[in-house]
Amino acid sequence: MITRPIIDAAARSQILAHIKRGVAVSTAFLLYELDDTQRAAYLDAHPKFHIQVRQAVEYYQTVLLDKIERAADGDWKASAWLLSNHPDQRETFAPAVKTIPVVKVLLMYNRDEPQQTRGKVIDVPVHQLPAPDDA
Repeated sequence: MITRPIIDAAARSQILAHIKRGVAVSTAFLLYELDDTQRAAYLDAHPKFHIQVRQAVEYYQTVLLDKIERAADGDWKASAWLLSNHPDQRETFAPAVKTIPVVKVLLMYNRDEPQQTRGKVIDVPVHQLPAPDDA
């Protein structure tokens, strides 16, 4: 028989307090032995608490944004990094990943290391390719 952890009012209060301090939602629930699947099921079964969890995440975002606004008073870079990299903030604040177009190049001969590089395929960013000859 699988026993499920009991999430009572005190545990819910602690989970919210952890999230407001910046602990990832998944980690806050793991402290009470709920994995991602169990957390999702619990939040689906308790919609009011789910709203409180989202509010706690929003509260933490506000704290970080306030720190950034007061950049002259402290280390705003750490707060900006957290907004971009924290598991609960990444989707909202992380910059879109930019891809650089590349061309696959087959190395046939390298004067300096002919044995190690012959036949090797490498990716060369398009902006690093030599300009074509006009001749």
